[in-house]
Amino acid sequence: HIDYVIAQLCAFQYLIKSRKDFGKSWKEYINLIGSAIDKGFLESIKAGNLKNPFKENTVKSITFEIEAIFNKFSKG
Repeated sequence: HIDYVIAQLCAFQYLIKSRKDFGKSWKEYINLIGSAIDKGFLESIKAGNLKNPFKENTVKSITFEIEAIFNKFSKG
């Protein structure tokens, strides 16, 4: 199930990015998808301008921003 968690962390990064600049985040996502055809995971996330989920503090920084977004949604 770890692969689902890693995928979700990447998806959360695009959610965060899209709220700041949707057009740029969409282009980065397209780069990620294009590179995933013939590159490994770490090369693909680099091409997609994502933080490496295996690096220290990455999960913490993502969850901090996602929590703020979810709290904003829950308040209406």
